[in-house]
Amino acid sequence: MRISALLLALAANVSLGSACTFEFSALRNFNTGDLSGGLACFIAIRRSDDNERDKEADLSEKISCSEGCKTVKYFGAEYEFCHNGLGEIAAFREGATVQRKGGGTKVNIHPDGEHKKNHDQNPFSSMISNYYWRSNILC
Repeated sequence: MRISALLLALAANVSLGSACTFEFSALRNFNTGDLSGGLACFIAIRRSDDNERDKEADLSEKISCSEGCKTVKYFGAEYEFCHNGLGEIAAFREGATVQRKGGGTKVNIHPDGEHKKNHDQNPFSSMISNYYWRSNILC
């Protein structure tokens, strides 16, 4: 009985101390012929402290690419993602943050986190994507 109570307490402490990866991303695609295309922005949360953003997100939602904030619920907590819109093509301006509501610390995802830019092109279209993330943040 004591062992199972100890294991239960340990599991509760581990879940309370989990780390997450928070991400903003922007994607812009172009039709090579007439330069038409689209722009999309997203936020994501991964319940992992690994610095690998290629893992599938536990939560992913589309957000407005215009300046603003979005609150999402994740594992019983609310997180507010805010950003200052896009500057260059598909690149967030500095000031992309996330904060757990109810007393969490505001964390800069951009410019303080990691950044990866991709540019894929073929004869018919091209896509530019920018990913900004920070790992090992208490969630």
